[in-house]
Amino acid sequence: MSLLESFKMAAIPTSTYYRAINGTNELRYDTAIKVNRSIENFHTLQQIRDDTAALRRSNGFFDPCSK
Repeated sequence: MSLLESFKMAAIPTSTYYRAINGTNELRYDTAIKVNRSIENFHTLQQIRDDTAALRRSNGFFDPCSK
């Protein structure tokens, strides 16, 4: 997931992303937290997807500690 996509998922205007990337403006703390949560949520969803795929491959047995 790109940083731009994480801004979009957090419902932050893309103009805020471009201002932050170009250094014309700093992010507010609340905005940075929203983007961070968006990235964390994406990571969690990706992990769930990977775990589900492993469960299907193993015919119902999955040990998450074996990663």
